[in-house]
Amino acid sequence: MAWTIASIMKRPWCLGRTKPAVPAWTMHERDIVPADISTRASCSESRRWRDGDVAHGMFGQIHPRFSASDTHEIWQNPFICNSGVRQDAMDRSLQLIYEKDFRIRYLESRKEAFQNLFETLMSKRFPSDFEPCKPWGRQGDEKNDGYLPSARTLFQVYAPEAFDSAKAVTKINADLNGALPHWQQYFDHWVFVHNAPALPPNVIKTLADLRTANPQIAISHWGYEELLKVFRELEQADLESWFGVSYSGEDRGQMGYADLKAVVEHIKFSSVDADGTPRPVPQGKIEFNQLSPEVAGVIKLAMEKVRLVESFFAGWRDPLFAARIAAAFKARYIELRTAEPAMHPDLIWGELEEWAGYNATRHPREKAAIHAVLAWLFGNCDIFEEPLVVS
Repeated sequence: MAWTIASIMKRPWCLGRTKPAVPAWTMHERDIVPADISTRASCSESRRWRDGDVAHGMFGQIHPRFSASDTHEIWQNPFICNSGVRQDAMDRSLQLIYEKDFRIRYLESRKEAFQNLFETLMSKRFPSDFEPCKPWGRQGDEKNDGYLPSARTLFQVYAPEAFDSAKAVTKINADLNGALPHWQQYFDHWVFVHNAPALPPNVIKTLADLRTANPQIAISHWGYEELLKVFRELEQADLESWFGVSYSGEDRGQMGYADLKAVVEHIKFSSVDADGTPRPVPQGKIEFNQLSPEVAGVIKLAMEKVRLVESFFAGWRDPLFAARIAAAFKARYIELRTAEPAMHPDLIWGELEEWAGYNATRHPREKAAIHAVLAWLFGNCDIFEEPLVVS
């Protein structure tokens, strides 16, 4: 199942309203859903009211099922708003896997690749509305990296190899002030899209100063979490066209020995010697390795099939086969962990997926088998680091 953020956003000029009484709310991970409307509409119904039935629904207007007194959850960014409807159309396994794919793609993308990521995300979420902008001869892009006419929102993207706060301040000032002569009559909201884990103080102060100097413009910034909220609004067809076919909970349940055999026989380990006995996963290993909730969610789902993996290897004709598989993955993991520059743990997970053939196969159950093998390795051998034990 896929959940959306059930929040009704307000425009900045509405923030002074008294906070109304509302019904009870339920929480699932980082998603908020009103308990009394959690299953009232499908994904397609949600998309209809967002994009048609209520004009500019994501920018502060109220879902037709709500009254004005139901507007409870207020976000600083008036753009990121969802339908207030839990979308039951997509399998929860699919949603978690695609969020993991997006997380890895986000971490991989810098400079032009990051702008392409942003443009793809917005174009899929707002087809026939979002307008990417590219430099054009001497005219350049007139300080416009994307425009959403329905929301009168102008975007500027900054995603260098290494985030430099001083350069970011210079760019923010130049981009907003440079956009005003060309676009002022077309936008009310300006968004700085970046790839920093968190903005440094001088960047936050710069944005605050610009808000004071330009009270007619709502100025905000988007990082990973804001982009993820938009990503969660994509429908399954959009996700498949972007990341390919993935596997559902039903596919994972039907995954068997034949799928595992197809996966492990392609792993290259002939030159690697097994050098140890697999050990149980220590408590806190996911947190210690700083894996994101997106990757952690995939690992936890795949753990459901670890016993199947164990019985598969137990019945293999070569009793050392499992140890050699583990040693091969350990060697590949060490290569990735010691690479320069250092890789984010989520990217290491993605590279291990790639090495196991995850992106090469189009068979959903084989993808599920690869995740099951990786979960088995994560839990029973030295793939990723064990938490330090202090006695």
